[in-house]
Amino acid sequence: MKAANVWFKNFENTAPATIATSSIASPSVITTDAAHGLATGDTVRIADHITAVPLAEVNADHVATVTADTTFTIPVNVTTGGTGGTATPLVAPGRQNLISTIAANFDVVGPAGKENLWIERVCFSIVDGSIGATKFGGISKLTNGCRVIVVDPDGTEQRDFLDGHSLQANEDFALLAGSDAVHTFAAGDDFLPVRWTISKGLGEPLELPTGWKLRFVVQQTLAGLTYFRATAQGYLA
Repeated sequence: MKAANVWFKNFENTAPATIATSSIASPSVITTDAAHGLATGDTVRIADHITAVPLAEVNADHVATVTADTTFTIPVNVTTGGTGGTATPLVAPGRQNLISTIAANFDVVGPAGKENLWIERVCFSIVDGSIGATKFGGISKLTNGCRVIVVDPDGTEQRDFLDGHSLQANEDFALLAGSDAVHTFAAGDDFLPVRWTISKGLGEPLELPTGWKLRFVVQQTLAGLTYFRATAQGYLA
């Protein structure tokens, strides 16, 4: 492995929200059927939206300005409002927060047109108050929890690393990896680092061909957590 091939990749939010309408305005207001999960400054991809004019300018990538949980604006002068389609967050560079106020998919995917991506390790970092074994971070144990899977380019699930289970509490990370001891900050928050060395379970790193994704599925809201992030480490070969 050459040093130039070392790969660090953040999990990025890829969960689309269904669009209800786009307004006749400049900038146009996009209204979604449910919470979109965007933050102001995020890039959002509008796709399959219909009847809006100018249609091609709406169905594109935009920097979103969030106005409410189900509304945001895009910098397009819309003269005929549209309906339908999806709004998919494309997380801004450097943003890797897995905390989600909606159910969401967070993916790691290799670069298009490059070599296969081999993932050796995933590092999770949770910061919250009163972290305990039977909580998720410092919030109550989750009902549905989080899944860790691999999907192919069509989105079909090909591997379930938890074999039908989900991460509902901090203690469940032991199904994947060894957890380091909880550290306490002076300000009162606790820090739980988790290192999942994939080759210890598979016997080799996880190979992701072009278009395949390692997916962390947040199946319910994680609102209330202070900080939850993850980064995959590996190489291109």
